[in-house]
Amino acid sequence: MDSFPVLLNDEEFQSHENDVLDLNPFDGLPYSTNYYQLLRERKTLPVWQAKEDFVVAVEESSVVLVTGKAGSGKSTQIPQWCTQLAKETDFSFGTVVCTQPVATAAMSLAVQVAQEMDFTSVGNEVGYKVHQQDCASEDTVLKFTTDEILLREMSDDPLLQKYSFVIIDEIQERTVSTDILLALLKIILNLREDLKVILVSLIQEMPTLEEFFEGVPIVDLHFLDEAAASDENDDPEISEKEITSLVLNLHSDQDLEGDILVLLPTAADVEETCDRIAREIAMKTLRGDAGEAAVVRLHRCLAYGAQQAVYDKKANFGDGDLINRRIVVCDDIAESCFSMENITVVIDTGVKFEKVFNTRFRTYSNIKQYISQASASLRMDRCQAGGKLYKLYDHVHFEETASEQSIPEIKRFELTTEVLLMKRLLQRLNVSLTQCQLLEAPDPEAYMLALEELDYHGALDENGNLSDLGMVMSEMPLSLAEAKVVIASCGEGCTQEIVTIIAMQKCSDLFVVPPGLESKAAVCRRSMTHKAGDHFTFLNIFYRFARHKRSESWCNANYVSYDALKMADKKRSEILEVMEILELPVSEPVIEPQLMETSVKKALLAGYFMQIARDTDGCGNYHIIRDKHISRLHPDCGLVNSRPEWVIYNKFELTENSYLSTVSPVDPEWIAEIVPHSYLTNLPTNEAKDTLLYLAERYRGNAGGIEDEEQNNFKPNEIRK
Repeated sequence: MDSFPVLLNDEEFQSHENDVLDLNPFDGLPYSTNYYQLLRERKTLPVWQAKEDFVVAVEESSVVLVTGKAGSGKSTQIPQWCTQLAKETDFSFGTVVCTQPVATAAMSLAVQVAQEMDFTSVGNEVGYKVHQQDCASEDTVLKFTTDEILLREMSDDPLLQKYSFVIIDEIQERTVSTDILLALLKIILNLREDLKVILVSLIQEMPTLEEFFEGVPIVDLHFLDEAAASDENDDPEISEKEITSLVLNLHSDQDLEGDILVLLPTAADVEETCDRIAREIAMKTLRGDAGEAAVVRLHRCLAYGAQQAVYDKKANFGDGDLINRRIVVCDDIAESCFSMENITVVIDTGVKFEKVFNTRFRTYSNIKQYISQASASLRMDRCQAGGKLYKLYDHVHFEETASEQSIPEIKRFELTTEVLLMKRLLQRLNVSLTQCQLLEAPDPEAYMLALEELDYHGALDENGNLSDLGMVMSEMPLSLAEAKVVIASCGEGCTQEIVTIIAMQKCSDLFVVPPGLESKAAVCRRSMTHKAGDHFTFLNIFYRFARHKRSESWCNANYVSYDALKMADKKRSEILEVMEILELPVSEPVIEPQLMETSVKKALLAGYFMQIARDTDGCGNYHIIRDKHISRLHPDCGLVNSRPEWVIYNKFELTENSYLSTVSPVDPEWIAEIVPHSYLTNLPTNEAKDTLLYLAERYRGNAGGIEDEEQNNFKPNEIRK
């Protein structure tokens, strides 16, 4: 057989039930009974009514746009149809790749599609690749991945020659990686006649995509729309406790069937509300006032494994029985990226905190605002037909003030790492930056700051193209500053320490503070704090974790997250693997403590020199030297009591308190030695600048006069030698 029996009628189904076996064309084995059961379910999805239209569109055009509501089956069925079409030519033009903006969505789709295609496991014919997890092989013909990972793959395969179909799903999320990928695909389509690009999005992005890719067919599933959910409430903002009461009342309603979805503004709101709902339901269950329910949390700060819980069909009740109801509490990540069935109630606060890059202070701030009108529509679509929708905001004020569309990331995010990668890929395609057309122009200030930072880090040559150093940094799955730190560590002889620190910095929620055990957790945290700075505290924790054989019980006893440390361990291995590919030397751990601290801090300065602050008055008021902003050390910082004069920091939080976090002290002599002179001369006029310029001139005089590029004694070619 050359394709799936995807258009079986009732008589054909009956013949299969009478043991007439068809063979799976991908592995040559007979289809299982489960395959036909799943096929019946698949054929009920709205997208199946448009299958013939989709196949015709693919035959006639290199680009096909597909739009429809969440839950119509686009994400699971279209990749399978494309795989069938690629199989007809025996994959002579390549295999199929499908991207998602969220890693967990890619992983879960691979599992579901593998089952529907009648494969017993993921990683062979159907696989996935996300950060730190590559579950694909040479046999994989359909791979799910993220937009960012596919961009990274283009460093080695700029024309995506290994793929005949590229499916970009959930385009309405409009991540920076999605926008760059679309721009590059438009270039590649002019160089590859055999490539098929399928763009899947909700309806709000269709006009933009239709204008960007002129004259392409659209497969629209909206003619299949069902009746909408009914509005039950338009209360202006209610408190989290009142949301909990509403959920409990709904759960106690014996006539209500299905699951409940609650959408809140922030991850902290999700965690707090989840804990409150779970406690109240447990008490009601003990009293016999309500049945059991699984309370599931889902937000952007969760690790992949924790996000995967939204797909669990069983509750942790000990006996493993199917749950009666799920109550999913989430932030805006669940608007469209996660497929959730059986949602009969949606409770929407209508508010979110938008992450916006502040170009003046070069940091992010979270702005509280209404969700867009398009997002409100997406949230309504999460509810089954005939379900209940609770809008917990002033409907009239919302209509008057909320924007029609969400702002794409490319207009509100910092762009340095993305511009570095885009330059790398355009050079591989032999295309200039001016020839690259984006879906929407980036924020001009953020774009100019990105070019400025690339220049300061030595990533650009005199013509504005990537230098040798820039090419190496673009190959690393790290931010620009992190990549520079890793490369600098090769010259300082402390790569093991730096790679561990960089991996640990990627951890979210490293410290665990159980309710009622705050004092014990604080004592454990202080015992692991290193006097040399927060970066060395990361080293301390990881080394102790390694010495205790990566034990989960040790993590629990010391109030640190086992999942976070496992992720750091994987990230560490990933960085070391990339260094090996790039032929960057990896030094042995530094034994002498003082030498190790000095080497590590110098390497950190090489990458974080734009994140230096000075205590101006000895009272902990730190002046960020690049923009004159005043900040203080975060209360959790290990240096909050010692208050060193000069520090480097990883993160500046632009809030009412304006905290610096992940901080280590540095010597101003090192700053003068390592930081590019051009950067120091362009700093705003202040006492710190005068001090550093004086030290820099003295250093340059002692060194016999050196140029900026010669200051960086960690050039890629020299490192390899």
